[in-house]
Amino acid sequence: MTGPESVAPIIGKTFDPWEAIGGVLTSPVQTLAAVVAAKPVGMAAGLVFAISAFATFLGLQAGVEDLPVPGFQGGAATLALSILVGMVVLALWFMQAGIGVLLAELLGGVGTSLGLLAALGFAHLPSLVAALVDFLMGMAGLGQGLRGLVAFAALVWVLVLQVHAVRLSYSLSTGKAVAVLVIPLVVAVMLAIAVVIAAGLAVTPLLPQWH
Repeated sequence: MTGPESVAPIIGKTFDPWEAIGGVLTSPVQTLAAVVAAKPVGMAAGLVFAISAFATFLGLQAGVEDLPVPGFQGGAATLALSILVGMVVLALWFMQAGIGVLLAELLGGVGTSLGLLAALGFAHLPSLVAALVDFLMGMAGLGQGLRGLVAFAALVWVLVLQVHAVRLSYSLSTGKAVAVLVIPLVVAVMLAIAVVIAAGLAVTPLLPQWH
């Protein structure tokens, strides 16, 4: 675990949110510690929305004419879906932070909910890098396999930053920080499986019976 002495040089100076954007990618632990201390929730919300919308916009550039969006055509459809995805991801960001605060406190963590919210927002930055790289790779005609590896690497990068965000926000061990992130995913998967099983049991009696 990173000690207080390693983050003090950044926390001790005036927080620069624009400098923090680059710092998350180059010195993530120190920068996220500064984000937790400064709590720039407004900028974090803007980043979450902008990154999600922009990444979606880039990803939808190919084949946009076929997008089934009533009332929209071409570029307008791309813009509409990009904004929608940005809003959905923004809502999921709030939900993740709220659940994270609850679990972190249940696991004995002491910290700041706004600091966690802001840090989780800044942790989305690798998604922007991945979207730009994927777009350039697509323009270069590179295969889906290689682009998939880039997307997977970005996902792992985001998860690592989220672990740091939880750990630094609530003074938790790395293991407990991982648990804060993993437990909701496990519960969601279990609920999804339960819903599928329940739906199957409910529909089965309605199906035609063959003898």
